[in-house]
Amino acid sequence: MHEPWLNFEAGAVSKSLEFGKVAPLSIGISKSDVTGPLSQFQVTEFNESDVLHLVRSINKASQTPIDEEQLARNFKVCWPYLDKSINDLEVSKNVTQEEPQTRSIPSDFNEIEIKIISLLISHDGRENLSPDAISQSIGEHISLTKFHLSKLYEENYIYKVLSMVDGAKYGIDDKGRKYAVDNGLL
Repeated sequence: MHEPWLNFEAGAVSKSLEFGKVAPLSIGISKSDVTGPLSQFQVTEFNESDVLHLVRSINKASQTPIDEEQLARNFKVCWPYLDKSINDLEVSKNVTQEEPQTRSIPSDFNEIEIKIISLLISHDGRENLSPDAISQSIGEHISLTKFHLSKLYEENYIYKVLSMVDGAKYGIDDKGRKYAVDNGLL
């Protein structure tokens, strides 16, 4: 990794670090490949244990850290999606334009996504729900709820309505209804 612009930026950041922090994350390269100014920082390799350690460090440095147990649960839920997304990016770099990319959709969901689908099914046709209302109803942290709402929305299981007054609200889409029927969630 010998990109002059990257080393220049890292050097500039390191000289202005009164309160800021730098945490290089290496994806597709080993720690030993990181040279120059970036090597003075503790490099995190993209693997579950190193990324969890980085997330814990960021949480501890936060002005409003979340409970360590909650952080571990959130990470355990989110890690497979992050890992898959990064691996998909790595694979897509090697795909030629002649080869069509297909996106696989999971055949089953985790507990939080099932709770969201069940809740939205129960409100189907009556009202769309805000992320806060969904989070409170299913008893999960708002950031974790938003993560799963985004995933379900991207995969067309739910829809989103945006309003200048109310912000985003979600409802069940046809694909989500079919999933609910096929899996006995009604």
